[in-house]
Amino acid sequence: MAPPQISLSLNSSLPQLSVEFHGRHALLVDRGSVSEPGESVFDAGLRSGVKMRDGRGQAFRVSGSFGDGLMRHYRRGGLTGALWQDRYPFWGLEQSRPFRELRLLATLYARGLPVPRPIAARLQRSGFIYRADLLTQWLEGARPLSGMIRDVNLAQFQEVGQMLARFHRAGLFHADLNAHNVLQTDQGMALIDFDRCEMRSFRESWSQDNIARLFRSLTKLGFAARGNFASELWPALLSNYRTELQKSRESGTTDTSRESGTTDTSRASGTEAKQDPSK
Repeated sequence: MAPPQISLSLNSSLPQLSVEFHGRHALLVDRGSVSEPGESVFDAGLRSGVKMRDGRGQAFRVSGSFGDGLMRHYRRGGLTGALWQDRYPFWGLEQSRPFRELRLLATLYARGLPVPRPIAARLQRSGFIYRADLLTQWLEGARPLSGMIRDVNLAQFQEVGQMLARFHRAGLFHADLNAHNVLQTDQGMALIDFDRCEMRSFRESWSQDNIARLFRSLTKLGFAARGNFASELWPALLSNYRTELQKSRESGTTDTSRESGTTDTSRASGTEAKQDPSK
């Protein structure tokens, strides 16, 4: 069964990201989608937005010239979050988390992978500290896999396996592959939240580490309590994942780009996997 070829684009053109400066603030923005001047793309959107979640990764559904979008404010978690909250040390624009994430998202989008279209990133600098926001396309009908314990079906788990194989063969290491970041949308399965993710040469070690991380997330959320999770759902995900990887190996390809000759120049900080926790 071939993975569905879905398009999550706002329009047919590819993102053309450009850097803009407004005082101590900097934007990385796709002017092919955004007509609002300067930072007003964030400010206007925030005024009209609907809060989607609180706490770490606070997010708003917003609207603008780009259509409907999701604006996420960067915020730390854990003990570091209690001390630093939403503040990050500044080491340069291209090393900042929002710029890295938006550029990586543009790379994945250009390769035809099921991700939201990148719209803009904002970095608000004060000395050696910055705060940041990210704006991406709103995915209609999006439901996280984490909220589908009771009604998820075999076909959806098969599609997740196929989708993850496409990302891995394209070289994406997802730093936080959990059930909250796998979405069922009106157009099929999609993946979100690429903070601290990176592009790598494909290796079984880190790809299996990614899969194991998703398994732990599903187990922690209670999916294992479903009678058919261990016997049917998870084996179906793994089977379709392996089948899709094998197809890629046989064809000698990774993935279809929206534009030929697309190259990856984006990286984000991540931790190399050192084991194969597997199967």
